[in-house]
Parts: sequence; structure tokens; C-alpha cells
Amino acid sequence: MPRANIETTTTQGVDDLLSEAIVRLKSEIAAIDRQVEQLDKIKQFKTGKLTRLLDAHRFDTEPSPLLEELNLDDSSVSKAIRAVARDLATRHGRPVRRTEILDALRASGIVVGGKQPAKTITRVMTRAKDEFAHEGDGYVLKESPPA
Repeated sequence: MPRANIETTTTQGVDDLLSEAIVRLKSEIAAIDRQVEQLDKIKQFKTGKLTRLLDAHRFDTEPSPLLEELNLDDSSVSKAIRAVARDLATRHGRPVRRTEILDALRASGIVVGGKQPAKTITRVMTRAKDEFAHEGDGYVLKESPPA
């Protein structure tokens, strides 16, 4: 067989192999794209559902005007937690959950440290038993004793 025919046959064989590989890869890419679309739809659904859940449980978390009056130093995060809880309980007239207190603190730029900031709020609120009582899902102000 002449050399030109061998090269043509070999080149054609390589071209066929490459064409087959390209078709196979395009098919695999299309399958991956479909999987990504499905995952995006699941993500959008879950994100929307989570947002609706958060919106249903969240209320006013605007920065508390009381925090502007506080002179915060390293030891006064507890003071800020109590001030925000007092402000939210007064404004809303219902038990205030620790996540709501945490959201209001964050909105005010106050960081509650630790691995589990919500537990820090629980600790602070439990120690403030002269001022707050745990009721239902949250904390309420204790009534002032009659004068």
C-alpha cells in the first residue's frame, strides 16, 4: 500500500476517533448541564422556603436607639444584650426570642462572640432573672413591684 494511502487512512481514523470523542463529551456535558439545572432548581426552592420561614419568624430587627446611649467596652456585651431585649420586649409587648435579640444586635453592629452566640444570650438572660422572665418561646420583662 502506498505511503499516501496509509497516511490518509490513519488521518481519517484519527479524525473519526476525535469526532466520536467530541460527540461523547458533548453528550456528557449536556447531561451535567441538566444535573446543574436540577440542582439550581432545588437550591432556589430551598432558599425560597428558608426565606419564607425566616420572614415568618422575624420581626423588627432595626438597630435599637438604646444602643446609641450605651458606652460599650469589652465587658458590656451583656449590657447590650439586656438593653436590646428590654427595648424589643417594650416595643412589641410579647416574649422576645434569643434569635430576635441576636438579629437586633447584629443590625446594630454588635458582635456576640463565641461558637454559639445564641447560647451566650441565653446565659446572659438567665442571669438577669431580676429583670427578665422566660415565658413560652422567649423572654419578657418582669413586672415592677408596686411602690
